[in-house]
Amino acid sequence: MLPVTYGYDFYATDKTGNSRYIDERQLEASESYLNLVNSTDFYYLSTTSTTSNRVINIAPLGDTRYKSVIHEDEDAETDSVKVWITKFNNARIPIYRTSTVLLHLAEAFNRLGMPDAAFAILKDGINEYLVREDGGAAYITPETRLALTTTYPLLSEANRSKFAESYNAYGIHMHGSGYASDFDVDNNVYTPGLSPYQLDTIVGLKMLEIQNTYGVAVGTTKQDSINAVEDILCDEYALEFAFEGTRFYDLCRLARHKNGHASSTSSFDGSPATYGANYGGRWIARKLAFKNPVVNLEEPSNWYLPFK
Repeated sequence: MLPVTYGYDFYATDKTGNSRYIDERQLEASESYLNLVNSTDFYYLSTTSTTSNRVINIAPLGDTRYKSVIHEDEDAETDSVKVWITKFNNARIPIYRTSTVLLHLAEAFNRLGMPDAAFAILKDGINEYLVREDGGAAYITPETRLALTTTYPLLSEANRSKFAESYNAYGIHMHGSGYASDFDVDNNVYTPGLSPYQLDTIVGLKMLEIQNTYGVAVGTTKQDSINAVEDILCDEYALEFAFEGTRFYDLCRLARHKNGHASSTSSFDGSPATYGANYGGRWIARKLAFKNPVVNLEEPSNWYLPFK
């Protein structure tokens, strides 16, 4: 029974007649997940801001999606804090949701050579301001604007009204980070640079992290940017889909992107040459090292069950 795995007895009731949480849950939040949550910045509207003068600040408050996933309750009798995973406190099992589709779209855009479009899905959502000629999203390149209106016509003139800015200017990162978008809801206007959550800043920080973590020579090529945005998406997968059973498969898929393959139809598949051979294998092995695996995850054949 799935809810019991997360510490929730769907069929039992407590003294008040409500279904109850139980102590014998089988899953725990990993240290890796908690570190990611706690290291994520939160963007908030300054208390001195007015509708005519918007100022967005940063605070190290962590990603607030944690609160919708984890429930903490102080037990006065035992002077302790009980922790439950509340994401599955019912009998429904989600197969996929809108966020799944959008993040997979961002992943595809990134490997098609449009890391700016991928980042837009996190920051501003798919909305018409991305391609407007009168001062839209400054981080969107002319090539990406053209692709989003022709080759992948989500924002073509025929479809643009389906993505009106006032209804769709909410990127997925805003689910837990506050004001990541540059869209000013109160004034119904897009102000480039309004939020500190900017493509160059976030990608730059991720590049530095990759360099320090994996000991590789990170450059300034488009391939370096694509790899960094992919790692940003990897973090977003963890924050958005924690405990939904998709993490290992997401990591395997991204590791294959990083290794590249001969049948790839994208010239942007694979990692920069300076990262060395089998970077994807080393990347996923590092991601899962906290689990102390009994096999060498740098070898892709060990990612799958041996059906022989």
